[in-house]
Amino acid sequence: MTSESRQPESGLFELLVALAYKRRQWPTVDFLDETPGRGKTPDLLVSRPRTQWAVECKRLRPAAYSVRENDHARRLSRGVHEVSLEHSRSIRMQVIFHHELSLLPDDYLKKRALAFIDNPEERLWVEEGSVGIIGNIDWRLIRHVMRRDFVYFGSSRMVELLLGEYDHQFSHDMAAKWRSWDQRSLYADAVYQASVVSWQSNSDEALRQKARHFRSVIAGANAQLPSDLPGAIHVGIGSMDGNVIDAFRHVRNRKMLRTFQRV
Repeated sequence: MTSESRQPESGLFELLVALAYKRRQWPTVDFLDETPGRGKTPDLLVSRPRTQWAVECKRLRPAAYSVRENDHARRLSRGVHEVSLEHSRSIRMQVIFHHELSLLPDDYLKKRALAFIDNPEERLWVEEGSVGIIGNIDWRLIRHVMRRDFVYFGSSRMVELLLGEYDHQFSHDMAAKWRSWDQRSLYADAVYQASVVSWQSNSDEALRQKARHFRSVIAGANAQLPSDLPGAIHVGIGSMDGNVIDAFRHVRNRKMLRTFQRV
């Protein structure tokens, strides 16, 4: 966590891969420290009787495009939260974008929320840039649970309680007026008002940008494996894009790996 200003995900991923080998009956799993002047080395050596493998782990952070897209989504969602709070209404919105989010004005969703506040019949819209639906939050489930429990604020569990389910095909952005539990400040003791925006980006360009294959990563990892041992490369991908993007990325990577030649 402190070396070279890195994030801890890569080290945690190596620990998880090592644990997976141990649980699959590899009795010896050794971590190899990077040593200056020694050249490139794998992350792990795993051994069992009559065989030893070199293992390289690569943990990829979410694509820069995904990070920027999430920033745009939060800006778009902010308008909905403002309308919900200003009018003391608890609303939920689900939207599928057909255009890149960066091309939409910041008040794009806010206008939809205002239209619904003015006329509850304005629940559904279908247009070139997006399709969506908006409605009131049903409080029965979350109030039933919070009579006897505390919920981490902003967690997937809280979103699930507010919406009735947690749909992994969508990303979720929520805001609320709430009271923290006196024993753990990040847990909610009560929620008074809330709004949730669930969104999905389906534009062709967004799909292409977020589902890039990792040929260059495999090539770099391959260079760290020794030539005198069999080797394995494990790639973990941080994702915030949902199952559709992940599935498309896996298809592209499988296609790429069929033609990959180890040098």
